[in-house]
Amino acid sequence: MVKAGRPPECMVLTQELCLKKPPCETCVAREFFSFWRSGQPKGCWVAHTALTALESLRMKPRLARALLRLGVSWTDVEKLTVLHDTGKLTKYYGRGWAGHNVFSMVIAAITCGRRSPVAQAVFLHHEAMHWSEIYRMRYPTVSLADTIRRWQREAAVKGFRLREGHEKAVEQLRIFLDIMGINSVTDLLEVVKNTLFFKLGCMPDDIVSRLDTRATALYWVLYLADNRAASARDGPESYWLYKAREMVSEHRDPSKLAEGLLKNHPRPDIALTALPDLRGGEGRPCPSPRSG
Repeated sequence: MVKAGRPPECMVLTQELCLKKPPCETCVAREFFSFWRSGQPKGCWVAHTALTALESLRMKPRLARALLRLGVSWTDVEKLTVLHDTGKLTKYYGRGWAGHNVFSMVIAAITCGRRSPVAQAVFLHHEAMHWSEIYRMRYPTVSLADTIRRWQREAAVKGFRLREGHEKAVEQLRIFLDIMGINSVTDLLEVVKNTLFFKLGCMPDDIVSRLDTRATALYWVLYLADNRAASARDGPESYWLYKAREMVSEHRDPSKLAEGLLKNHPRPDIALTALPDLRGGEGRPCPSPRSG
């Protein structure tokens, strides 16, 4: 059982992996949280990132071939899921500053290459914040890259530090990924784990000035996986998959189920697309991991 006081994300992740308890020797959630709410740090970066990876793993049977036809390998999806929130390990995020997607993009560019669509997709996963800046500025000719705040640009060029102890969080994430059988990102995680200071050396605008179509495909997968994982922030009762499973017993007809999800699920945007088989197989807990 998950001890009282563990973040709700950890509770859902542990249950979905069929573990008796989290494999973490010590909980790092207090130092490496996953979100801010009302000015207070909440959740767990490790649990959220691992849950995002699990959500993408559930989609692999349905999406891997389609993505490959677009030139996107599933390894890139796995890289994206583990890198998308690495900016939350920075000192900036620890102080409550926004824009972690920019720092995550820098880390992705350094570990995967500046021309990698993974780096662009990492930036895009919070592009809504930058679009809102465009709307406020009321300059339709301003590009998405132009809205990256100046301090974020300067930090990317001059460099930024991760918080002390981040290597423990990265190692705990690696253990969860190993349980799920996700081994393609081991070398990448070692780089993040053993690096304290990241410096891009050029303006981050250069990375997103011209979007790769593969990046938009990757971002679409991350949008689903990230938001599905985030639905666990308030515990099992709010987790998207449990809500969907409840509705399966009420609607045997696929069209009726789709209509029910659309009308009654709290997040139909993440529940209607690439839905796993909720009656068995890929939708059940422990899709591939070994038990602990």
